[in-house]
Amino acid sequence: MFLLRRSFACFVLFTIIVPLFCLTSALQGEVTRDGQDFVLDGVKFSPGSEIEVIGPIISSGHRLEMSAGEAALHGMWINGRASQDRIFFHLCRAKPGGWPAYKDFKSLKRYEFYKIRGHIIEGRINCARKAFTLVVKQMESVPSREIKLADLVDREIALEGIAVPGGIIKASEGEARIDQLTDWPESVLGKQVFVRGTLRKSQGTFQINALNWHPVDLDELVGKEVTLEGTISSDSKFKSFEYRKKYLYLEVPDELLWKYRGHFRDRRVRVSGKLILEDRPELNWNGPKRKNPKSPWYVIQEASLTFLEKMDGESEDGIPIYATLYTVSEGVPELIAECAHRGNCQVNRATVMYYIRRNEEMINRILSQATPETQNVLARRMNDEKQHRLVRLIYAAMLAHLNDKRGQAFLIESTRDHDIEKLPDALYCLGIVPSLGSRQSQDKTEIRWAEKPMIALMNSRELFDVSPYFGFGRSKEYSSTIADAVVLYSNIPDLMLRMNSPAAQRAIIDYMTSNKTSFWYGRTATMHINLYHRVQNTLPPIPAEDLKKMQQFQAELESLWK
Repeated sequence: MFLLRRSFACFVLFTIIVPLFCLTSALQGEVTRDGQDFVLDGVKFSPGSEIEVIGPIISSGHRLEMSAGEAALHGMWINGRASQDRIFFHLCRAKPGGWPAYKDFKSLKRYEFYKIRGHIIEGRINCARKAFTLVVKQMESVPSREIKLADLVDREIALEGIAVPGGIIKASEGEARIDQLTDWPESVLGKQVFVRGTLRKSQGTFQINALNWHPVDLDELVGKEVTLEGTISSDSKFKSFEYRKKYLYLEVPDELLWKYRGHFRDRRVRVSGKLILEDRPELNWNGPKRKNPKSPWYVIQEASLTFLEKMDGESEDGIPIYATLYTVSEGVPELIAECAHRGNCQVNRATVMYYIRRNEEMINRILSQATPETQNVLARRMNDEKQHRLVRLIYAAMLAHLNDKRGQAFLIESTRDHDIEKLPDALYCLGIVPSLGSRQSQDKTEIRWAEKPMIALMNSRELFDVSPYFGFGRSKEYSSTIADAVVLYSNIPDLMLRMNSPAAQRAIIDYMTSNKTSFWYGRTATMHINLYHRVQNTLPPIPAEDLKKMQQFQAELESLWK
């Protein structure tokens, strides 16, 4: 019996997905996690449950950062319930080649409203931009629909509007009277104000039991005690606070700084303290520190913080979210052929690395509970040509980690295919074998079987185009050697250093002393420099002639890098 633990990242689907949700609180207005479930505006959803969202499309036909989605919708209505939270749903298809196709996502018109029905899969909620992957079942264009006060009764809300006579706020959502406020102060009347509180309706009139209200314009608040809502924008020192796209300085007591240090960047907070305006260095300055100009900045002195969302872990900003739930066949979970898009990458590493990251927890779980029958299942999947090419490589690496000769042979054979798209993935998987699994399984993994194939790769001076690594496709802009590809795409050199084999060590030294392709200069000089230091620190005394050549080449690289 294969044992499984549930987590939000690795939920295993055994049965047909059915709608699973329940109302947990009429007043809750936040996005949290309850065990393995998500709570959106007081309604609980389990991974895989069906959901209907309505709102404007904010991105279409583009891979979303750290996500499997190809379009995004701002969910203003969730299962018919209005939401003031900025919750984004990343729209995905159920399987590759299925519906909706890329062209369907691309055809969605930005800022127009759509109704989408599908299965909620994963969420990234401990961050400012909350997002969920949603596998689409149905989607249709619908008329735009504004949220009104009638949709928010008996819930905590936030409103911005004009202060009008009678203690009333006039907002786009409607008009509401502020409880226990006969009239606005003269200085506020007619100006933009912010109000947070619980909305009630009595005798046809909306009323807000206000927790907090203040003028929106900061100039109106200088020299006063204030309570503002916004986002912490500094990770370790709470140095800055974002309020309505403006950055303010925070002066936070040391005890508060150390209590929350490093955990709550991009969290929504309520900040209280005295607001002043004084000359300070520019926040988010990217130039030399000594040239940072001073100018007037808003500062909140002796600031106290109240987090507006449940703090149940570190920030998930940058954590990938996916579109597929695991299934189990023959008693072993199936790995998923899926990875999250990563933008702003300076280099393109082996694609299989991202597939391994997507399946990392499940890979480790399978390896920790592997039996001979488990290995047979993995071998059948590895040899199944219907499986995704990269997933087959991962199964081979898992088998090799378990010292199974079938996986070892598959990986060795894969490195003999020098196709520009296939070799980097094969090299990466060969180098990752002993790093998979847990510490207990790693201690049992043998790597001596890979010595001869690794030496052959490191000795190979066959030309190989590594241009895709730098984002140039098959341009031959950076034509190099197989040995260079080994260093770029894999951990093989470090494994060879660990083997304590004279032949493996000799191959590394020969590479370091004879491989002076111009490709190393500039972009990857630091990689070669780091390998040089690892060689010096790991190997026994290097022959004087070889050491001299290595030092000479090292000096050339360092001078170019500087």
